[in-house]
Amino acid sequence: MGKLNKSGESAETTSESVETTSESVETTNESVETTSESVETTNESVETTNESVSVSVNVTELVNNLENAKRDLTNAKIAYENAANAINALKSALKSPSTKGFSSTGKTTSGKTTSGKTNNPFAGKVITRLGDINPRKPGTSGFASWERVTDGMTYENYIKSGGVRRDLEWDLAKGWVSIA
Repeated sequence: MGKLNKSGESAETTSESVETTSESVETTNESVETTSESVETTNESVETTNESVSVSVNVTELVNNLENAKRDLTNAKIAYENAANAINALKSALKSPSTKGFSSTGKTTSGKTTSGKTNNPFAGKVITRLGDINPRKPGTSGFASWERVTDGMTYENYIKSGGVRRDLEWDLAKGWVSIA
């Protein structure tokens, strides 16, 4: 009977061992399942990170594109302003009786024709102010030229005092002085 007992105990121990192994396998299966879920969560996290990196790269590209567009617009604005200034200068030159030393009639701005004869429309004429307040912007050459004008002054005295013909022409066109 001793052997039987040992066998019975052995069978019981084996049965307990099988039960423990079954529990261990079940725990291992649960652990594998948990690990699989963890791997799946990690994969989702990696996908989200990749999407974030992609969005970050796209935002950086957009910022760079916007900065380039802003620079292009600034350059276009400067080009437009330069063109507008050039057009205004050309309009003024066309309205002015002389441009860059020569008028459209072949006379120099000094009042002499290319043959050397004086043909200044202001020569020998008297300048009269038509107001007491200087209408020019302070600090400009036009302001200084207008300040040089005194009633009864001849054109030649105006030029000798430092007056500038184009400023006088401007003042005449604006009605700020008269010449007779």
